[in-house]
Amino acid sequence: MSIDQRKRQKKLAKKKAKRKDYKISRQLLMDLDPNVCPNQYIFGKDGKPFYISGPNENQNQSKKIVEKLLRNCGEGNFDYIVSSFDESKIL
Repeated sequence: MSIDQRKRQKKLAKKKAKRKDYKISRQLLMDLDPNVCPNQYIFGKDGKPFYISGPNENQNQSKKIVEKLLRNCGEGNFDYIVSSFDESKIL
């Protein structure tokens, strides 16, 4: 088996694990009534989704998230802040 094939298998295994976790979580949460919660949470900024890249996300990961927001929300319908730090320049 080639290195590329192993990488693809690992990637697929991670996706399957994430789906399995989602299915389990969904079963636990699906009967909850959001109206029972006394707190109201507001997400985003100024009524739009707002993404801030985290310290453990590299530029490629941030780019993928922004591209996904662009596809799902449309241009101008979200805001974001990403690091311009180039990790490849270290050592």
